[in-house]
Amino acid sequence: MDIRIFEEEAIAGAYAPHTGGKPQKRHAALAMNMQGGGGFEIWNYKDRIPQPPAFELQMGDLGIFSVKIKSMDVRAAFELHKQAGLEPHNMSKDPGGKDHYFLQDPYGNYFEVVPCDAYFMNENKPTGAVLG
Repeated sequence: MDIRIFEEEAIAGAYAPHTGGKPQKRHAALAMNMQGGGGFEIWNYKDRIPQPPAFELQMGDLGIFSVKIKSMDVRAAFELHKQAGLEPHNMSKDPGGKDHYFLQDPYGNYFEVVPCDAYFMNENKPTGAVLG
């Protein structure tokens, strides 16, 4: 994510069902990637300490387990993430026979790096933004 679209502080009233049942003051930024894909809205609470889920997320749980990150070269992305110390999970084949792998950010969020050849701009980086 290499383009900052906006950054602001505000009360997030519409997100109350996801923020403990009441509006929360937060700092938010929207980040995009010039290679295309969906953006990340990144939050930081101002008056509350974020809490992880009360249970360990597992593949097969209801809901969205991971964010899919598009990659023109999954193997190059894997090596880049490994060199950066992100400890990607083992590379494997998806049901369609294409390379993919998972990794977690420091907060426990899962990302799946998947092949994709549709890009807004080709900046010769191994990943773009959100595919799904």
